[in-house]
Parts: sequence; C-alpha cells; structure tokens
Amino acid sequence: MEISEQTRWLAGILLLAVVTIELGGLYMLALVRGRAPATPCQLNFAGATPMPASSTVAVRYVALANCPEPGLHASLLSLPTDQPGARPFEQILAEAFPALPVAG
Repeated sequence: MEISEQTRWLAGILLLAVVTIELGGLYMLALVRGRAPATPCQLNFAGATPMPASSTVAVRYVALANCPEPGLHASLLSLPTDQPGARPFEQILAEAFPALPVAG
C-alpha cells in the first residue's frame, strides 16, 4: 500500500493536533484541581461570573466595506444598549489598530 505525500502530511498534522489537545486538556485539569500554578490572567478569568451554556447575549453588528482602505473590510460588535453612532466607527478602528491608515 502506497500513501501519498499529502496523506502523510495530513496524518502528521492530525497526530500533532491530537497530542496538543490531550496535553492542553491535562493542563486544564491540573489547573482546575489546583495542581498547576495559575497566571494572573488566568486568575482574572477564574473570578469572572460564568454564564450558563444556554444563555443568549444580544449584540449589534456593524460592518464597513473598504475601511480603512479599499479592499479591506472591518466589523464591530457592540451591545444593543450602546448608543448607535456615539463614537464613529473609524475612531474605534483607529484606536484598535493604530498602524492602519484610517480616513475619517
């Protein structure tokens, strides 16, 4: 039986993915059980209030084509309680990505 090069690549990638997932799961289990030290960032997430799996969060989606320049598109999620247009989309984009040339 002969295996193509693409099949060998796929098998190798899948093997690495399985090992990565297994090791990550073992680390998460050790973290939850207190057997592994947690970073300050992980501790911040641990203190967050969890939401039930069936919870629904309403968001507003705004997309702008050809922003900040032709051929690029940007989108923004916000809460429905936020006033629409309170801050220009271009301003939010410029703050998030200062290196981009945003016209506004």
